[in-house]
Amino acid sequence: MKLLIENMGTRSEVARKLDVTPRAVRKWVNCVYAHPSNPHMQTILIFALELDRKRTAGILRQDLFMYRDLIRGFLKGVVRRADS
Repeated sequence: MKLLIENMGTRSEVARKLDVTPRAVRKWVNCVYAHPSNPHMQTILIFALELDRKRTAGILRQDLFMYRDLIRGFLKGVVRRADS
């Protein structure tokens, strides 16, 4: 979302482009637990790729590695508890 705001200038412009409310964009940016729905996420990703393909790919790659590591750690803990 930050990439879109940087390129569009304001959250309101991003909201207009994504056909959502500025409040939705504000929540997605500011709230750790608020995430766009799958259809909105798809629209966001397509738009971000159009604006800056290389940077968007880098952000996605970082997120994938981060979540991969978090899931590995979680699963190791589950297996240890199951073995106890």
